[in-house]
Amino acid sequence: MPLSSDLSREIASSNNDPRHHLFNNLPWTEDDTLLYLLGGDSDYYDLITKDSKAKGLLENRDRNVQLREWEVVPASNKRLDRKAADVVKDVLLGCDFDQLSTDLVKDSLLKGNSFVELIWGIDGKTTFIEDAPGRSLHRFRFYKPEKKEKTPKSIGTYRRHEIRLLNLSDLYVGERVPHKRFLCHCYGNRYDNPWGIGLGRVLYWFAVKFKKEIIKQRLIYLDRYAEPTKIGKAPEKASKEDRENFNGIIKKIISSGHGTLPAGYLLELLEAQRSSSGDLYQSAIDWCNKEMAMAVLGETLSMELPDNAGSRAATSTQTDASSILLAKYDCDRLSTGPYRVLASWITSLNVPGAKPPMIWRLFPELKSTEDLNVRVNRDNTLNNLGYKINPDKLKEVYGEGYIDTEAVEAQKAEEEKENSFGLSFSERKAKAYYQRLNKYKYVV
Repeated sequence: MPLSSDLSREIASSNNDPRHHLFNNLPWTEDDTLLYLLGGDSDYYDLITKDSKAKGLLENRDRNVQLREWEVVPASNKRLDRKAADVVKDVLLGCDFDQLSTDLVKDSLLKGNSFVELIWGIDGKTTFIEDAPGRSLHRFRFYKPEKKEKTPKSIGTYRRHEIRLLNLSDLYVGERVPHKRFLCHCYGNRYDNPWGIGLGRVLYWFAVKFKKEIIKQRLIYLDRYAEPTKIGKAPEKASKEDRENFNGIIKKIISSGHGTLPAGYLLELLEAQRSSSGDLYQSAIDWCNKEMAMAVLGETLSMELPDNAGSRAATSTQTDASSILLAKYDCDRLSTGPYRVLASWITSLNVPGAKPPMIWRLFPELKSTEDLNVRVNRDNTLNNLGYKINPDKLKEVYGEGYIDTEAVEAQKAEEEKENSFGLSFSERKAKAYYQRLNKYKYVV
């Protein structure tokens, strides 16, 4: 049955959105901080990494992905699909796959999008990746073709938008790029806009705007109240020249730490009354750090360690669980996004006709484990109904070191039955010996 055009045709795209206008068919980012505060220059988001706290949080998010082992899962058990999975694994092992993943994660997490250029090479019959350098985000544009336009298959696209590369000959729209050349990853995209919204939209305010100004005011406060103010008193009859010489003497005393004053001149130290403003500045800085941790990690418990040992252990457990789930989210987005595209490109270049495999990061701690108490209750219920667990399954579920008491009792009963004829074990053994002798008595 043919598919109806009403089901296959897109009817709510941005082309007919009354609030969405494309200038020269170039979609713009919906990141208001980047668009209105920074003039659309995503390189300003690099200032965020100058803050040690923000940099540590972003690198922690990236490390939780890169530290995971990965595997290539074939699309099926067919020989061709398994061959494609082996080829993809060999190609990824031959390149710096972790650095490629880092380039995809870092820029997309901070700026919303990331681009990696794939430089291919060929060795015999195998097409492999020679290098995969990350590229700066300001070099790229997305172009949405008109309905009448048809993008050739040889042109690189992302989410039905052409990838355009800015260069010296084209500084606005950019030129087309070849297919299978640029790998793109997006974070926080909205609707059908290929531009994502990174965490820099929030972090820029706390790491650059707020925290930087707070630290500046705190340094001014420390400079004002760290040392007492020096006040020199000159006699009333001192001339202007004598007062200027006295100021020079005070400066020398401040720089060297000691000196001599002329007769009749005084030097006093005026120490200002300190307040709790320093604590307010530190509280404001801590507030900025907590807000950044909430934006990047989704929790602030890792920054709030209670004094109670039990509470500290519970906080650590909850933080670890949150970190694992966040890493799982990031890894799954890579697997269903750029990893899937990369696997399909490698497969089409090396094993035509095969279904591309999937690349997954491993999370053994998330594998479902059954509660043994529930399993014991279920096995006891089945045993009462007459269903006994298989010995092999018993070892698999509960491990080794268990004895079947019913089998032991049955063996004892069998031995008692054999001994019921009044013969001991030694007597039965002697009888069997004489029977063997009688058997061979007449053998020459």
